[in-house]
Amino acid sequence: MDAAQKKRRTPQPMCPVRAGDPCSLCVPGATGPQDCPLVLLVMDDPELRERANELRQAARAKR
Repeated sequence: MDAAQKKRRTPQPMCPVRAGDPCSLCVPGATGPQDCPLVLLVMDDPELRERANELRQAARAKR
């Protein structure tokens, strides 16, 4: 394994519910945000989706 291969990292999916945090697989059985029931509930509710979007934007602005 050369230096370029050692530096390469696998991308970590970010949690759409907890702004700025990586997916920690907090829901049993979930393999990531793509099949997380909590993410599904938040994204299906228009008000929760808007609030999650606001929190993500605020987290980006802090960086």
